Formats: sequence, structure tokens, C-alpha cells
Amino acid sequence: MPSCGGDWTISIISHRHGDRVLPTLVSLAEQMGRRDYRVVLTINAPENIDYLQRAPNALRRRLTVVHGSHQRSFAENHNRALLGCHSRFALALDPELTFKGQVLDALEATLALPRWGLGAPRAYTEDGMMDDNARRMVTPRRLLQRYLTHRGGIDYDTPATETTIAVDWVAGLFMAFRSEVFQAVRGFDTRYRLYCEDVDLCLRVRQAGYDIALLTGERVIHPAGRRSLRELRHFRWHSHSLLRLWTSPDYRRRDKR
Repeated sequence: MPSCGGDWTISIISHRHGDRVLPTLVSLAEQMGRRDYRVVLTINAPENIDYLQRAPNALRRRLTVVHGSHQRSFAENHNRALLGCHSRFALALDPELTFKGQVLDALEATLALPRWGLGAPRAYTEDGMMDDNARRMVTPRRLLQRYLTHRGGIDYDTPATETTIAVDWVAGLFMAFRSEVFQAVRGFDTRYRLYCEDVDLCLRVRQAGYDIALLTGERVIHPAGRRSLRELRHFRWHSHSLLRLWTSPDYRRRDKR
């Protein structure tokens, strides 16, 4: 993947998402305005990409489509797109997501402050319900409370007087970085498969001395997947990733606040 500069480098992975990616690209182009940016769209499985002809012209000029010779993981694909880039900011973005309001304006203002290395807006479902894309650190106890006793929900309430709060980790559906931070922690750990890459990366960003920002007044719309609760193979991948996380040196060294 060639080096890139400018304001933003955005990585999106399509795994047979087809034209469901188009609303994300349109929404992204509207956000970018006059910014200097580059979008890397990785086609991770064979699919028809004729829908890209309907993407905004301004975005198509800044779009790089990557066809892999074989399927790669979430971590591998985002690292290929974002590691080595020299843009001011880097963004790992879900292929089915739309922006509400000027999210990038707020993110740029927040990430310009040395304290914050990574940030995300609030995510909401398509029916307007607040999603739990910002959570406290995953521990066996919290996982039991969330899934076995059906006591899930939002880990961080939205304070009326604060527009930005520090959280333990944010979900991989939207992770915006200062590029220097993403490079410093060497991106995602490719030993994870589909689950816990985001938790691990946030853990390492915090251990590098930065905080994770949740912008409580900004929002994106994202359809919740929860495939690990519905499909056996995803449950297995999730379980293996949790075991890797809980036995990792970074997890043992974590801040237990």
C-alpha cells in the first residue's frame, strides 16, 4: 500500500456488503467537504462493485479499491490501509454506517489535543436507540453480567455538561486516530480474528499514555450485528479472542480503574 498524506486516510472493508457500502461512501463524502483525504476500500471477498459508479465524483477521485488475492482479517486489512500513512488522522470505518452532523469537525478538534490518541462518536441504531460502542474493559465478571444475566446496556451515560469523556475502549465500527498514535502502537494485532482487536488496540493506546475519547454529542447510525450471539462459528471466534485478550501481557498490565 503506497504512502499517503493530507488530512485523513479512511479504511473501509467490504466482505460481500455490495451496494450497502454506497450510503456510507456518500455520507463520508459529505463529511469531508474540502478536506484532503483518501479512502481505501478493501474488497475482501469476490463481489460486484458496479455500485461504485454511483458514488460521488469527488469521492471516486480519492478512492483506492484494493482486491485481495485471498481473504484477510479485519486487523490485517485495516493495517494494510493505514500503517505507513502520513495523513494527520486515520479512520477505521464500518462499511454500513452513516454520519449525523459534522462529526469530523468535532473529532479533529478533540484529537488535536495531546491527551487524546483515539476517538469516536456515539453510535445509534437505525431506530434511534443508543448503542454501546463505548464500554468499560472486558473482564470475565462484566461479560457474565452482560450476557448470562442479561444485564447489558450502556456502560457510559451521557453527562449533560460534558461533550467528551474518557472511556476504556470503543468498538471497531468507528475508530479515529491521530496517525502518529496508530503508527506508534503498530496498529491492530493481527493474531485476533474479528473480535477483541478493538479492545486490544485501545488497551495499548492507553498504555502508551493517551486517553480514548467518546464524543457524546456526536453520532453515527449503525445497524447492530451481534453475530456472536446467533452463529456458532462467530461465537467460537469471539471466545478464542477473549481468551487471547485475557491471557495477554497488556491485559495483565492494564489500568484497573
